[in-house]
Amino acid sequence: MPKRLWSQEEDRVLEENYEFNPAIWELLPGRTRVAIVQRANKIHGLSRRCGDTKVNFRFFDAPWTKDSVKVLGFFISDGHLSDKWKYLSFSQAECAPLKRIMAVMQCEARIQEKKNRKEFAVYIYNGHIGDRLHELGFDSRKTFTARIPDEIPVEFYPRLLSGIHEADGSVGLEHDKNRPDRICGYVQFLGSRHLLRQTRSYLISRGFTKRVHVRRHGKTKTYALKYKDQQDVIGLIELLYPPNGLWFTRKRDEALAVLAQVEHYQATKPGRTAEHNRKIMMSNIASRGRVWPDLMSPDGVRVPVLSTGDVARQYGLSQIGVWSVLCGKQNQHQGWTRAA
Repeated sequence: MPKRLWSQEEDRVLEENYEFNPAIWELLPGRTRVAIVQRANKIHGLSRRCGDTKVNFRFFDAPWTKDSVKVLGFFISDGHLSDKWKYLSFSQAECAPLKRIMAVMQCEARIQEKKNRKEFAVYIYNGHIGDRLHELGFDSRKTFTARIPDEIPVEFYPRLLSGIHEADGSVGLEHDKNRPDRICGYVQFLGSRHLLRQTRSYLISRGFTKRVHVRRHGKTKTYALKYKDQQDVIGLIELLYPPNGLWFTRKRDEALAVLAQVEHYQATKPGRTAEHNRKIMMSNIASRGRVWPDLMSPDGVRVPVLSTGDVARQYGLSQIGVWSVLCGKQNQHQGWTRAA
């Protein structure tokens, strides 16, 4: 039986997909693997630069989407790109983030549990993805050199920062070193110096404080950017973890729990008066020029808001509930609504 000649369409599919597309074998029905490999090697001079595990190898190609930017944020914080960009990997303490990343990347790679470590990892062998990440400025020393790529649209920065913080950021409580009796919540980013300077500049443009600076993170070679002002913490939760854009609720739940503890501390601290809190809040808000919309009471009275904490204490409300109404995250709290 004479051999079937290769058509121009088959050669086009081969040239466009052989190197990087794991599904190349399915794109050429009627051709054996041996025939495909021989045609690619001898006629077109191509070699495979990917495994057989299926993945959307154009995931990081333009145009950018919310999902691709979010995953890029995860990669910047907790991913790894091998030498010569043969593969990339993600590591997390839990499986759920990796499962979500694999789903949006349409990837069938197996999630592995690392030996002797409470950590999970997934490895994606695809030369096109590696080349694309290197084109964006990343390499095997990403931890110390990472920066936000120039081609990421500014309107996607919140989504990118959400991925960066979700992967390796933190929220928590700490005592002020200069005032041991003062407890405060914080939101912290970790990364390279340049990455965090870009993050700081963007957050300043969104109205966050200029008083926070990029500093060394302990004795490591990485850097930290930590926000401790309560209004900044609330603003960052709103920016990074809006309820309608959440992949996971863990970090948001942790942050809201921290704010609740700070609120309880402020309300029960001996010698702390509502007037004292009001003056501090007014000073903080005035320094940033941030203005809250008015609230409408259950009786239909319009109440101006100088600070969420002040209104919450004055009317016996939850500060988080007031904040959620003002930010449009919920319609009402104990009958209070956002004024039109």
